[in-house]
Amino acid sequence: YNFDVNVRRNNYFNALRTIALKQHIDDTEHTIGDFKLTIMPQNPTFRAIFNYAFDRNSGPSLTTYDYSRNEFPIFSDYRTRADTFSGGFQAKAGKVDVTFEQGYRRYRDDTTFNIDGFEAGNSASPTLLTRLNAFNRDLPTRGRTHFTRFTAHAFLGDVVDISGRFNYSNSKTESSLFETVFGTDFLGNPVTPDQFVGRSEAERPAFVSDLGVSIFATDRLTISNTFSINWFEIDGNFDLSESIFRAPGVALPRRDTFYSRLTDFRQFSNTIELDYRFHQRLSAHIGYRYTDRSIDLEPLTLAAGAEPPDEIEIERFDNRTNSFLFGLKAKPVQPWTIYFDLETGDADNVFTRVGNYEYTNVRLRNRVQATDTLSFNFSAVVKNNDNPSRADLRQGVPESDFGVNIESRIYSASVDWAPNASYTLSGGYTHTRITSDAVAIFFFNFMPRIGRIQYFMRDNFFYFSGSAQPHSRVGIYGGYRIHDDNAAGNDRGPLIGPELLISSYPYRYQTAEAKIAIKLHDKVDWNLGYQYYDFEEDFRRTGPTDLRLFQDYSAHLPYTSLRFYFGRRDR
Repeated sequence: YNFDVNVRRNNYFNALRTIALKQHIDDTEHTIGDFKLTIMPQNPTFRAIFNYAFDRNSGPSLTTYDYSRNEFPIFSDYRTRADTFSGGFQAKAGKVDVTFEQGYRRYRDDTTFNIDGFEAGNSASPTLLTRLNAFNRDLPTRGRTHFTRFTAHAFLGDVVDISGRFNYSNSKTESSLFETVFGTDFLGNPVTPDQFVGRSEAERPAFVSDLGVSIFATDRLTISNTFSINWFEIDGNFDLSESIFRAPGVALPRRDTFYSRLTDFRQFSNTIELDYRFHQRLSAHIGYRYTDRSIDLEPLTLAAGAEPPDEIEIERFDNRTNSFLFGLKAKPVQPWTIYFDLETGDADNVFTRVGNYEYTNVRLRNRVQATDTLSFNFSAVVKNNDNPSRADLRQGVPESDFGVNIESRIYSASVDWAPNASYTLSGGYTHTRITSDAVAIFFFNFMPRIGRIQYFMRDNFFYFSGSAQPHSRVGIYGGYRIHDDNAAGNDRGPLIGPELLISSYPYRYQTAEAKIAIKLHDKVDWNLGYQYYDFEEDFRRTGPTDLRLFQDYSAHLPYTSLRFYFGRRDR
């Protein structure tokens, strides 16, 4: 048998002063563990596998809560836990390989939120009178999932390769809400108290299955087909009740709401590809993908005392997409290899009721193996994604184009040199260029208008690293990486009034690292290292009381560790 154990703990603290007035703070301890037992791991025909995993996360935190037009900091005691149990086997019978796993996961969230004293809120308006004297929210959540996984693979007669998988899961979540607020509302009326009570549950059965068949028709021609099914159903509902007391013993009418929604999603997809080798230096493939998707929605909302309708109206959305694929691999000369891939067509939107994505993805990669120890790589990735749509969104705004266009360009080059097994050097440069243009509805002088939002990214990334093993017991590593994004720069396009909004995030980030690993003993390793971080924003803003709103930081991280080996150690 083999028994593998991996337990790790992360202590996390975050208190950035430029985020939410330093009112989003976390100080949590996260522990994760994995245990895997394999029975008869050396047996080629059958082995049993049992797994257990746990996840624990807890600690105090600070967040914000909106109530009656004001915002308040609230304390939170964060507590979540999850446990996963599974068992299965891997078996081989002749030319058929089979894998099976059955598992169960349970989850719980017992996080609480509270204010135990007077809070004036973050609003600076003297006319806003909302104040809180006490606040408490309990939101206990329980979840469980049963899952089954099955895969099979067979290679028949050295001509047909068949593989398939089936994944099924059923998840159910239940939660309750208990919330009580004491204070005053935005008009200064006493709230003694405002109470919310709610209960919700949701269930999501789902399965994903696919079957792939490859036929090696000749030594040069391979025909492949993959058929996939993706289905899931989300059935959920919640009850919410609110009672407001303006003064002791005086209550406003109680408000009750019931809401439910059933989502049924089904998608079929089929991809067929032909791969042909024209020559030992040239091969190409061509393919076609077709998808058929259907979604049924059954929403229901009921106010207090309302009778449910005799029949719930079902909203149905059907959609089909077509995509084409092409690629080749060529060797013009012995050390030079070219890879080219093209994919273009329509991509589906699962939940958003807008038009399909019209996309084109192109990738070109060159690899030059100059010598046995020296290689060069050059690549370019071009992606265009257009999401066209027309909609009549608001009264006073005419029907118009309402879509998003995204262009992505990535160019990179690298060199790798490994004169022998003890020394390596590598370095490279990557330029990432992303531009998006979206149509948006916004208000200007209290009137709705149509505008555009543009986002720019112009990132330059450079790195180099090296490793050496001067002695059989000593290993050395060093590296340096830098990102420099000048974002929009001078490419801001025509700025006409408030109709065009520019978004970007110019910054510079660099890090350097050096470490040494020493084998003190056959069963003990010692690691010693140092890492430096430096982050700098390229723009400066000022806020209230001359507060500089930027997040420059630098950090020095020396570290050391010991690794002990028990039992047999692989060499």
